[in-house]
Amino acid sequence: MNKDYRNMISTAPPNEAGSFSPGQLMRDFMSRVGLSDLEVSEEISSTSYGGRSISSELVASWSNISKPVSRQCRKPLRDFIRHICHHKVATLWDEEFVNCWARFEAANGNARRIFIEHHRWIKRRFAANVVGENFPLRDIYVPIHILPKGVREGTNPEIVAYGETFLRDFAVKQSDHSVDWVFVTGGPGSGKSALALNIAQLLAGERKGFTLFFRGTRFDGQSYIPDEDLPDVVDDRISIKHYFEQFRRTSEDRMTLIIDGLDEIGTQSYAEPRVLEVIKSVRAEISLAKSFGKSVRVIVFGRDTVTRMVADKLAGLCLLFEMGDLSGELVDARGERVIYGEELRGIWWRKYLKAKGLEPDEKLPRYLDDPTESLFDLSKEPLLSFLIARSAWPAPPYDVKSVVEQIDRHTSQKNRNQIYSDIIEKVRKGEDWGDLKSELLPSADFTDILQHMAVATWQNGTLRAVSIKEIQDVIKNGDPSLIRKFEKLQQNLGDDGDPTLITSFYYRFQDRPMSQGLIGNPRDYEIEFTHKTFSEYLLTTFLFDEFEALMLAHGTGSSEVAQASAQRRWMAYVMSGPQQREIGLFARDEAVLRLEKYDWSIWNRAKSVSTLMKSLIQLEDAPHGTWFSKVSSSERLQRSLAALMLFWGALNQARYAQSHVRLKIEKTTFDGPDFHLSTPSFTLNKTGSAVTGDPFPDTFSVSALAGITWEDGDTPGYYASGGEITGSHFARCAIEGSVWSSVFFVQVRFLSCNISRSRFVLSPMEDCRLEDTTASHSVFKDALILETELENVDFEQSTFSGIRFMKCEFTDVQFDRCSFHNCEFVDCTFDECSFDQANFSLVIMRQCSFSECSFGKADFEGETIEGCHGLTIG
Repeated sequence: MNKDYRNMISTAPPNEAGSFSPGQLMRDFMSRVGLSDLEVSEEISSTSYGGRSISSELVASWSNISKPVSRQCRKPLRDFIRHICHHKVATLWDEEFVNCWARFEAANGNARRIFIEHHRWIKRRFAANVVGENFPLRDIYVPIHILPKGVREGTNPEIVAYGETFLRDFAVKQSDHSVDWVFVTGGPGSGKSALALNIAQLLAGERKGFTLFFRGTRFDGQSYIPDEDLPDVVDDRISIKHYFEQFRRTSEDRMTLIIDGLDEIGTQSYAEPRVLEVIKSVRAEISLAKSFGKSVRVIVFGRDTVTRMVADKLAGLCLLFEMGDLSGELVDARGERVIYGEELRGIWWRKYLKAKGLEPDEKLPRYLDDPTESLFDLSKEPLLSFLIARSAWPAPPYDVKSVVEQIDRHTSQKNRNQIYSDIIEKVRKGEDWGDLKSELLPSADFTDILQHMAVATWQNGTLRAVSIKEIQDVIKNGDPSLIRKFEKLQQNLGDDGDPTLITSFYYRFQDRPMSQGLIGNPRDYEIEFTHKTFSEYLLTTFLFDEFEALMLAHGTGSSEVAQASAQRRWMAYVMSGPQQREIGLFARDEAVLRLEKYDWSIWNRAKSVSTLMKSLIQLEDAPHGTWFSKVSSSERLQRSLAALMLFWGALNQARYAQSHVRLKIEKTTFDGPDFHLSTPSFTLNKTGSAVTGDPFPDTFSVSALAGITWEDGDTPGYYASGGEITGSHFARCAIEGSVWSSVFFVQVRFLSCNISRSRFVLSPMEDCRLEDTTASHSVFKDALILETELENVDFEQSTFSGIRFMKCEFTDVQFDRCSFHNCEFVDCTFDECSFDQANFSLVIMRQCSFSECSFGKADFEGETIEGCHGLTIG
């Protein structure tokens, strides 16, 4: 037929289509086509649709019979739909048909079909091209080992690595494991999502059993998965509960649930209550499935803090692992280099070259091969290896030699933030991406818009997904002049005026309007950063800009009005969302780039700004923001100060690295209760219910304490979780009753401090010093303390469990009435130390030296003593 039918149909399926039978939906569609059954059959049967012959009688039956179109005819029908519809409307019709057919089959007892369609979606997703590239993830995927809990902290001396085979066997060989859950933690870009998707597609190919793959971001407040991630399933709002119901209706007795991004569950202010709710509901469904004689295994991937905490609360019911990296090595508790797996950087690079159409050779870019390169450590993470290569990839024509030379020139002496900036600029210009169609926005405007998008995702609570309306609200509240530029960006990247906002790698548009879930308005659209780190980078640079503005506003000659305005704006933005520690890590790199921008006098003002903050605690006209109205005036101050110290501390660390000069926070600042960071709390017991008692912080508290000298501080009840405190000095500080969870102390000094009645859990120390400090009635659990000096420290009546002391020096330390269980001392020296009435259980002492130490009335049980000198017990 010669007639061009393209764009004949420009209307989407009706709102009530979700209740249509297959025949009803086909009749509605055919009523808009305007062709006879014969014309439709001839059009579908043409060679442009694969050459399949479709009779007019068969076309007529699609409308007159309620059953779905046969599987053999579905592709020709889809091709026909896409030929005669506007492309976006075609997508809506195509998905509506698929969902309608799946609903019909499920309602008629064919629950297995739901899982088969989902398995096909998993495989399509794994085979889909990497955004901005012409190859799929599978082409550059390399298998990274996972390591048992505690290996990196030194609490688990047995270094064993596990691969994909272990995860597959865990899911398939039910009798081999006594637990139903595996948790895998890892930092941003460590390869969690790639491993999760690869395991899912491997299991989806199994002949027996079902596999479900869900992303944490896609859970809204009702545990639904509300987006295009599941276009081939029963309903837009299908829930985990519904999947389990369908599973119980099938004859299969095994299912594997894979959740990627556990820490991204929930779109509200706090994610952790949503995590607990999802975990609790899954456990209930597993229990019900067992009563039907069926088994379920769950493999969960997520960032460290939330994932580790949930796994810890399911102790005895789960296995906990962490991602390895491309280097296949680690430094063990003795400071020795240990190879646990294959060096994968070279393998990854050769796969990447091949995917780009080049013939690999043995030469690697320096950032992958030379330990002296500034980006070498980052290259251990697969995402960062990709981003570094992507940011520096030259324009064609090229060969391997020219590519390597260009990358070496581009990456020389750069840090992570510069790589992210380079990627963003490449996308803005459309280099190798081909998205932009008209006049470019200036670089500053483009970045400004993206920063406001990141703020919107922060306020949304996910740092991943957000609607266009939410972005517009943030821009209007902060910088209304950007609205026109934001609209221009939508038009530049759109098609026929529809907002698409596809900017390749770092965020994408959900081209289907959502009436449920994350998006409340059915005419609104959703933007999603393809990787959370891009949102965190942009948010960090935005907050750093606000920090600069706050410091400048308190310069000489600034009016009180300008100062108050800057303070209001600062408090409004730092209260916008959860203060994750990853923002602090980006702040460190950003500080290096901004160190020379101003004279140091601007940064020195941070010490005095805190006192001015107090006047704004009680704001009658509170700044707009999701978080601001939900916290007390005291917590507003604490969050504002924590954020203030975060960026000031990052600059201080950068300055110290250059000049070995560190600024001080003295008694006049942050004294008394002013810097007592109170935090929300939750824990999880074995029944999955939430109880109080184990606080989960949501501030920049850890990063705020890095790189500072703090004298005469008073912060009773301080809580810190996750992150690293490096190069800080605490003198005469009262931090009693504090809790430190998964905090890594490096080159930290405690002088004349009081940290009594405190808890240190999974918080290793390296090259630290405790002097004239009281730490009595404290708890130390599951950590490595390496090359640390302790002089005149009082640990009386403290408890040590799972602690490994390596190459430490103890001088005049009191361990009286302390309890040591499953601890180890290796290459340590003890001089004039007291262990009177101490209790030792399963303690190992190797190659230690004792001088004038007292063990009066000490109780030993199951100890191991090897190669020690001067040890006298009795």
